[in-house]
Amino acid sequence: MKQIYKSTFLFLLLSCSQANSNSIRKIDESNIKSVFNKPLNLVFIWTTWCGVSKSILKETYTKLQRDSNQYNIILISGNNDPIVVDKYLNSLNISLKRYCIDNSSNIFPIIDRKKIKEFIMQKFSNTENISVDGNFGVPVTLLIDSSLNILNSNMPQDTTNIRSAIAKFK
Repeated sequence: MKQIYKSTFLFLLLSCSQANSNSIRKIDESNIKSVFNKPLNLVFIWTTWCGVSKSILKETYTKLQRDSNQYNIILISGNNDPIVVDKYLNSLNISLKRYCIDNSSNIFPIIDRKKIKEFIMQKFSNTENISVDGNFGVPVTLLIDSSLNILNSNMPQDTTNIRSAIAKFK
């Protein structure tokens, strides 16, 4: 009888851990093409420690997720804290694709900013107008095509203006 309980518990535990399809995954060389698989991909790079990033997620991306059938909306955490990332996004009922940078850390701004800049410069083309310097370098919003070309590196941060900017590329 104990064996049945143990087996049932183990099965439930595995089912629950795999049931959350919205958990954070890493972007690396093996999956980057499958992540950016639509002609237009709106990318929001943020960190869990940035209040501005969290505010934009709450005010903008909760509304934009309704557009996710028209173009990809990809949230990329610049630091690797999956529990905090998932908990925050779940609290906002954001069910968009969530990733973290392959070599991200849990170390506050200086390291995160460097990793974000490296990620953008190494993975995408047309990066000459990208600025990830300044105070902390986040949030960064980009419009990227399926060939990993940056179409717009100066995307607005509000719902209406993001929709207008994307409409110019359709």
